[in-house]
Amino acid sequence: MHQRETALTNDRGQAYVLEGVIAALVIASALVLGIQVVDIAPWTDDGDRELGELGSQAEDVLELAHDDGSLQEIATCIVPEDPEPGDPLTDRSAGDPGILTPGDDPDVAFEELLDSTLAGVTQYAVELEYPDDDGTETVLLTDREPPERSATTASKRVALFESDPILEGADCRPSGDSLADVEDDEDVEFYLENQSDDDLYGVVTIRVIVW
Repeated sequence: MHQRETALTNDRGQAYVLEGVIAALVIASALVLGIQVVDIAPWTDDGDRELGELGSQAEDVLELAHDDGSLQEIATCIVPEDPEPGDPLTDRSAGDPGILTPGDDPDVAFEELLDSTLAGVTQYAVELEYPDDDGTETVLLTDREPPERSATTASKRVALFESDPILEGADCRPSGDSLADVEDDEDVEFYLENQSDDDLYGVVTIRVIVW
């Protein structure tokens, strides 16, 4: 009788141990599943928005700017030979792409659009890419450079035509010249050389990087 009671006690003990192991496994499995469903995608500091959402917003900004002509305005806006007071300081030469300073007067339409849609929710930089003899050249249009950490980009190609006026300065004011004058007048500076034999002058890409 004593041996049978001892055996039953041992069986109960083993059963309790087995139940404890099973419970631990269940808890561990629940923790693993819980971790897997947590979204660990990068978020911005300013707006707690995912990079994908920010990229879509940047695409919308470029689309709006392309439709209203303000993107083309930026693509034809260059550093003047004699900057006027109020133009942002830059180490660029006359004829190089201008520099954007959203939020600082004078703001052109594209700067106002950037400032009103992206400045409150994320950080961003703007680049302009154009063809040259070596392939392509990329110029930063803002004084803020893209970070080395995760970021996303949106881009839009802009067609330029010989009839397009050349703009200059921080306010992108008319220079009095058009792209057709670049080849005819050696005093007219413009960063992009004529890429075509017809009215199409060339195509550039404007890129917005957000993080």
